[in-house]
Amino acid sequence: MSKIKQKIGNLCLLAVLGLGVWGSTSAQARPFSTSSEVLNPHALVQPLPFQLALQPERYRLVDEAVLRVMEDQGLVGLALGLVENGKISYLKGYGWADRENREAVTLQSSFRWASLSKPVTAVLSQQLVEQGLLDLDQDIQKYWKAYHNVQGWPLTQRQLLAHLAGIGSYDEVAGWQAGLRSFQAGAGVQTPAHMSAASQAVFAAAPLLQRPGLAYHYSTFGYMLAGAVLEQRSGQSYWQQFQERIAQPLGLTSIQPDHAGTFIPYRVSGYYKDRGSVVKRPLDDVAWKLAGGGFTSNIQDLTRFMQALIQHELISQRGSEALWTVQKTVEGQATAYGLGFGVSQFQQIRRIEHGGSQTRTRTLMSFHPDQKRGLVLMCNSEWAELAPLRDALFEILQTSEWL
Repeated sequence: MSKIKQKIGNLCLLAVLGLGVWGSTSAQARPFSTSSEVLNPHALVQPLPFQLALQPERYRLVDEAVLRVMEDQGLVGLALGLVENGKISYLKGYGWADRENREAVTLQSSFRWASLSKPVTAVLSQQLVEQGLLDLDQDIQKYWKAYHNVQGWPLTQRQLLAHLAGIGSYDEVAGWQAGLRSFQAGAGVQTPAHMSAASQAVFAAAPLLQRPGLAYHYSTFGYMLAGAVLEQRSGQSYWQQFQERIAQPLGLTSIQPDHAGTFIPYRVSGYYKDRGSVVKRPLDDVAWKLAGGGFTSNIQDLTRFMQALIQHELISQRGSEALWTVQKTVEGQATAYGLGFGVSQFQQIRRIEHGGSQTRTRTLMSFHPDQKRGLVLMCNSEWAELAPLRDALFEILQTSEWL
């Protein structure tokens, strides 16, 4: 048998094995205490036919790296997705979606995205730019006349997406909780929130911390406002735009706003630490800030979204590069952030990424666009530090051999 035929045969065998374990949904009935028990064999899907794949030995190294970090940090549950050479090559779940009920993490387990929603808002903005419907450098009051900051300063969509708008964060905006409660008492909980209504109710009346453009200042509220601008320009709610422009074209079927009052199949439990003890976090609502951090999905959908970013499926390559270009203050000082994405390097390789930190979740999406390689991590442990695992996995992927 030629080497090519043997490689194709190996891929088909892996696919059969993967489909076999994917179809099994039972979880081990006992708690884990060692790294071998953290691994959930029923969450494994091996590379499918016609997808590039690592040598099996490399996948063993991937598993070992994940298990080592989970054991070192005492993490409850985690899901991993890999993209290599532009193809989804590995999806796997580890540990528990619900520790108390011994429900394992599977490929169906739904984790909060947290701030991984921000790249979505940036992509939707660039789509409107490419349609000629949005100018990133135009004062947003041209698009949404109902918005007025107290100081009357011009404010652009670019500044919102780059965290240069001068909008405060949670502890810097007085009275936002009262505004949120009032908003949620209305239609905000029953239906996917409109970012225009949510922004006006929660923070839009608050003064800016500083003149837009002066300094980088991270703000989820700023992204809600960016989502409101998208609604004003498109005539659709943020959620409708996402469904029509991203979810449906990519075949994302599990993703939805994370409403506390909505039944979400396979939703994982979230955990935090209280004086050293691991405690289950009560469910709270984050859908009201959808444009800045309100999605939930399984690992497959998040990995597919990253793959689409790498392959320029949603916007042009030129548009992608615009989002991945480091922005500057009005004084010319470079930040480490583009439009919706962090920009850095890993061993002289360009790295584009975003993390997410929220109740019940920690997430990370990180990719090397020039190598068409990336990973996504979703974890239900609020104390998780995912950067060490990211670096360990990229070390493995950079030295990989293809089947």
